[in-house]
Amino acid sequence: MIRTYTYGLNRISEDQLIGSSWMPSFYGYDGHPNVRFLVNTAGTVTDTYQFDAFGNQISISGSTANSYLFSTEQFDANLSLYYQRARYYLPQTGRFLTMDPYEGSVLRPLSFQGYACTLNSPINSIAMSH
Repeated sequence: MIRTYTYGLNRISEDQLIGSSWMPSFYGYDGHPNVRFLVNTAGTVTDTYQFDAFGNQISISGSTANSYLFSTEQFDANLSLYYQRARYYLPQTGRFLTMDPYEGSVLRPLSFQGYACTLNSPINSIAMSH
């Protein structure tokens, strides 16, 4: 499937070539920023997504192919992992598969846990790799 994306501060939309027609979808985010829904050009919600604090999927509705979900990151359905540009994240454990290259800071002791996501505080932090 061929897809193109439009970007601003976040991903704005994706266009998918289905048959000979381009089908646009627009992303809707929450404040964390997780993708919570997709809308079509008429403004109708076509797909919805719900996650727990660590990114485990609680519910998904709709059938639009979309791999950008929790914390706006790409979900690899074959591996059940999120690709966060530098490392892979496993939401079931709330941990990255490889250690963070950031050494940590004595001012933030939890930053020395090189595999932890969001300093083990997903409500107060955003899941990102350094």
